[in-house]
Amino acid sequence: MVGGAAILVGNRALMMDRAVAVPATLAVGLEAASEIFVARDGRLLGAITVADTVRPEARRAVEALARMRLRTILLTGDTKAVAVAVAGSLGIREVEAALLPEDKLARIKELVARGRVVAMLGTASTMPRRSPRPRSA
Repeated sequence: MVGGAAILVGNRALMMDRAVAVPATLAVGLEAASEIFVARDGRLLGAITVADTVRPEARRAVEALARMRLRTILLTGDTKAVAVAVAGSLGIREVEAALLPEDKLARIKELVARGRVVAMLGTASTMPRRSPRPRSA
């Protein structure tokens, strides 16, 4: 609530869940774009379209991993469409999208339980949270 009005900010699924009418798409021409909607009292006010930019060295890093015969999987909270576009630009074939941080952690634990050695890269805001390990004196 802001000034007595119910403010809602989120993705298309959230808006649909709350019966807020949204246009079919805003990200026309943006293959790897996410839409963030804003509504007040059940009425759509607007949207922001955010597109990922893949750093040029990222593709080279993925290619280097492939030369070492290492498997790469993109685990992301982005929508499937955004994830597939980003993975394609990086040369990654395996994609798991729309994951919460705890979903990513569960997937990593699953891989480890199957005997895989796992390394994870990501931004601090998207990494699964862990309690810091106590340090010995």
